[in-house]
Amino acid sequence: MPTPPSHPSEEIARVPEVTTYLSQADLAFAVTLTLGVLGMICILLFFPAITAVLLISAVVAYALVPLADRLEREGLNRTLGVLLVALGGAGLLVLLGFLMAPAINDQLQSLPDALMRMGERLEASWARMKDWLPAPLSNVVDSGMRGLRQSLDGANLMGGGRLAKYATTAASGVTAVAGGLVLVPVFVLLMLRGYHHFLGGAMGLVPYRWRARFQQRTGEVDLALSGFIRGQLTVSCILVVMYAAAFSIIGVPLAILLAFLAGFGELIPYLGNAIALIFGTLLTYATGTFTDVLWVWGAYALIQGLQSSVISPYIMGRRVSLSPVSIIVALAIFGQALGLMGLLLAVPLAALFKIAARSGLSAWRLSSFYRRGLPA
Repeated sequence: MPTPPSHPSEEIARVPEVTTYLSQADLAFAVTLTLGVLGMICILLFFPAITAVLLISAVVAYALVPLADRLEREGLNRTLGVLLVALGGAGLLVLLGFLMAPAINDQLQSLPDALMRMGERLEASWARMKDWLPAPLSNVVDSGMRGLRQSLDGANLMGGGRLAKYATTAASGVTAVAGGLVLVPVFVLLMLRGYHHFLGGAMGLVPYRWRARFQQRTGEVDLALSGFIRGQLTVSCILVVMYAAAFSIIGVPLAILLAFLAGFGELIPYLGNAIALIFGTLLTYATGTFTDVLWVWGAYALIQGLQSSVISPYIMGRRVSLSPVSIIVALAIFGQALGLMGLLLAVPLAALFKIAARSGLSAWRLSSFYRRGLPA
């Protein structure tokens, strides 16, 4: 029995008439995808305000494409199906934005008081605990607690209540975003209607002998993006509901606001977990008892257990296969380059660059130069 090749492309590489166009197609796809991602990054850098609503619309449209396609397969007119899906999906997003904006506004404006109570409670707890610690450690923590108190007092008193101003500005921003979402259904409708026309037109620009390979690589891109956009958005929405219900029952201050930040914070790896645990603990301790904190920890552990063992594996699977180190590096690079938008897009952008690199590596393995070194 012959020895199997050490890499799948080596088996193909033994057929010279096939390898040339496969290598060219992979190289062309890698270059196209890389230039496309870099172009999108440039647009985000130079036109950040313009891209906000368009990006939200594109994400919603992409998430709703399977539903619109299914309605069309069931015999519904494409235009009517797209209209129903766009108005239903994007309209629900707009409705939720308008319904939740007042509650989030109220909780944002109560944030300064909650932070002040949290500082007072931490300071009181530290006063009871510091005698139990060694003097050097006690002095360091004591200095940190005084700095925290001065920062909170200064932010609350200077400039007519700086914390209150920040909270009011954030509340106004929430209202403005909710108002801007009115345009989302229009853009979603247009994007859904022209989705397949755009893909078909783009594929029509690819030389015929490359198209099968391009479609294969495009399927990898679709799998990666759907894993993050459709999968992660679904997981985030479920987490928002779970955190909101659990924290409201326990009596955590700012429960709705905290649930939104923790749930949609999952779009930035590790951020949502930190928000839920740290701020849930501190805000609960500021107004409740240690028993309430234990309830928060129990709710957090239960939700995280359900997410890691049931929700994420069922919804997302392994479609975005990035290592923790890759995710951290992507967060650092894109966060530095694009700010908050870069943190939100770090995982999908890293996944796209990984696919481009894999396609380029495949082109190298299929190249005539590499094939000369293969065993006969």
